[in-house]
Amino acid sequence: MKITRRQLRRLILEAFDQTPAGDAALRIGQRSRVMDPSTVRHMSDIGKEDPYQAYELATMLGSEEQSPIENLDIDLPLEAILVSGKPELLETIGFTNLLRSISFDQNDRIASRLAPERLEMSKYKASVLNKPAEDLMEVRYSWWNGHYMAIEEWIENNKNNHELVTSTVLKSPYPSSEHILYDIKGIKILHISSAETDSAYTI
Repeated sequence: MKITRRQLRRLILEAFDQTPAGDAALRIGQRSRVMDPSTVRHMSDIGKEDPYQAYELATMLGSEEQSPIENLDIDLPLEAILVSGKPELLETIGFTNLLRSISFDQNDRIASRLAPERLEMSKYKASVLNKPAEDLMEVRYSWWNGHYMAIEEWIENNKNNHELVTSTVLKSPYPSSEHILYDIKGIKILHISSAETDSAYTI
């Protein structure tokens, strides 16, 4: 599957809804809710040199702003985005930082009930993928999530191309779930499908 420039723009608009990536006023507004004015100014100064570093620092301090997407004039195959290792690109196809999404869930009355289980499972995922839990990114299944379905379709269409993707079925330590570890050009992606929780791809 190849994502065209037009499709990528549409996916980004859907992901960020009415939050333009270049809307500095909105970004400052988000930061002002959790930072003092001098820190907000400091973040703006950092952002002039490195917008993504400023975004990462701001979100670590509690800002709920969206990731800056500076260059939409790209035409990348899905596998190129998956193996890029760049959070800002992975976010364009629906991935979010796993621990950050769990922290958001803890503020939701219903989702908070599953947060402890998701936090515990994040440790398992980190061990399987051999990377720190804070670096994990995930896209979860939902009936409206076209990103998840696009990844699933791409894997299905390329599963016989072993130069591109290989898979290993893992023994699941959790009941009623299936764990498959995919290797796409050296990048490992864990898929967990479960009857009890949302299925997800984790990278």
